Amino acid sequence: MSDGFIELVVSGNATGSNFEKMINEVDVILKTNHSKKAIFDIRELKGRIEPGEIYRFVRTHSSIIYEIQSVIVDLPENASYHTATKNAGLSLMWFTDMDTARKWLKK
Repeated sequence: MSDGFIELVVSGNATGSNFEKMINEVDVILKTNHSKKAIFDIRELKGRIEPGEIYRFVRTHSSIIYEIQSVIVDLPENASYHTATKNAGLSLMWFTDMDTARKWLKK
């Protein structure tokens, strides 16, 4: 926890059932810490679900991530995931710079 929000670095392989397991683990961390704001640094993710799968996942899986103010920090080459989250109806902010993300979330 820092400045009223939690920062989580998500790494590993987020494909198939691993993706759902990761989301569930993040939910537990957020709930345990009573987080209302969070930054998810996903720049270290190696494998990822396809952007098109994000829509299906959001529609079938509930998560505290959808209920709190959340910011994603990712690599510029993964911009298609930002588009996919918007198309799925998520209001997550997306940044490529951690300091910019922190400043936005502090507002």
